[in-house]
Amino acid sequence: MKKIFITLVLLFTVFIAIAHDAVSSNPNKIKIGWFVSPEYSTMFLTGHNGLAVGFLMGIKLFKGHLKVGYFNYGRSGPINRYTVNTKLPTGVTYKGKSSIDLRADYGAFGLMIAPSFTLPKSNVEIDFPVNIGSIGAGFYLAGNDRKTPDGRRVSEWENELFEGKDAAFA
Repeated sequence: MKKIFITLVLLFTVFIAIAHDAVSSNPNKIKIGWFVSPEYSTMFLTGHNGLAVGFLMGIKLFKGHLKVGYFNYGRSGPINRYTVNTKLPTGVTYKGKSSIDLRADYGAFGLMIAPSFTLPKSNVEIDFPVNIGSIGAGFYLAGNDRKTPDGRRVSEWENELFEGKDAAFA
């Protein structure tokens, strides 16, 4: 994952360098802009809303009709207090309980490419982003369940309770 991040940073740096050279050598012919965009999203789920925050940044090419940049967003526990009661496998208990409350988090980052159009006679811009990158997601013990009965790390218990299937990356 570290190699992917380094590659994306290098690609973004190259795009910035190309944009700078194009603007400085042809100031009247080629216009390349940049953008930084905060993100806040809501997923309307049964019984609660899932919230995520993030940002986009990059350059605008072809008179603003194509955006190329970096995206980063995530759904974190501090802004998502909702828990999912989950039954443990048959015969498995945690602190004498056969079901536990879990929270879910995820994070994603990578390259963003978006065709972009401005509606006629307005300042409304519509983007169609395609994100290429990595995502990691996981479920974890919440509340008082984070205090393990034997003092082991919480992640050890989570891995044991869910046979290592409490998190995944793609």
